[in-house]
Amino acid sequence: MKYFVQISDQITSAPLNNTEIRMRVNGTSMLPSIRKNDIVIIKRAPMQQITRGDIICFLRNSEFVVHRLISIKSGLFFTKGDRLIQNDIPFTKDKVVGVVIAIERGNRTIFLQTPFRRIYNKIMVINNALLGIVIGIARFINQRIFKG
Repeated sequence: MKYFVQISDQITSAPLNNTEIRMRVNGTSMLPSIRKNDIVIIKRAPMQQITRGDIICFLRNSEFVVHRLISIKSGLFFTKGDRLIQNDIPFTKDKVVGVVIAIERGNRTIFLQTPFRRIYNKIMVINNALLGIVIGIARFINQRIFKG
């Protein structure tokens, strides 16, 4: 664990000027955007360049997590895996490693900073909000109508 802490400290304290980090993804929480064994390229970036809908990398319990940024409120970052129902526990900017700028899948690279991908990222955030509304309505119906 000491080795990991040293690595994570080096990454999070790396200069913000064009430092890029490559990591292999182990989970499936970002399907369909990111698949297991994809390699993500993460760029260290100033906080003002990180926007809603971006896929970011952050530290959670000594692990690197790659999820979509849903919002920033009162200095807290709210994220969620595209495949997951619930948002992650909010965290502060000191946990942010950087923004995923590209995904390497097989022999191709998918760049996330293109105009099409920026629009796709915004749609995924709207999709998350709509999913929350649908789940809320379903819970209401279950509690009020079916007395569940």
